[in-house]
Amino acid sequence: MTDKRNKRGFNVVKTSTRYTRGGTADVYTTRVGWWERVEMVSDATDNFYVVTRDTERRPDLIAYDTYGDPAYAWLVLQFNNIVDINEELVSGVTIKLPTSSRLNTVLLANSSGGNTVAT
Repeated sequence: MTDKRNKRGFNVVKTSTRYTRGGTADVYTTRVGWWERVEMVSDATDNFYVVTRDTERRPDLIAYDTYGDPAYAWLVLQFNNIVDINEELVSGVTIKLPTSSRLNTVLLANSSGGNTVAT
């Protein structure tokens, strides 16, 4: 991990997010645009997860339930090709998620660096 200070004096730590795992990001005045997708191939060991009323539209809660870390919310969406959580991540929908061991050894092992986003 790289640790440095930003313009406001806060520590900025490079972590395991989709913004530091490769690809490109477009920087707008109010948001960062990200549309490059990494191909994530399904496996027989993947788990099925039924979205409940408590977890609908909340990929962060699904990531926490599955991996113990809400930071993997991006993976929940990208693995299932979900773009609109209001329409595609609703109660009763069944999604597929890689096991924790496959997440760590296969899907996230192919880091390509990432781009620095200026603030």
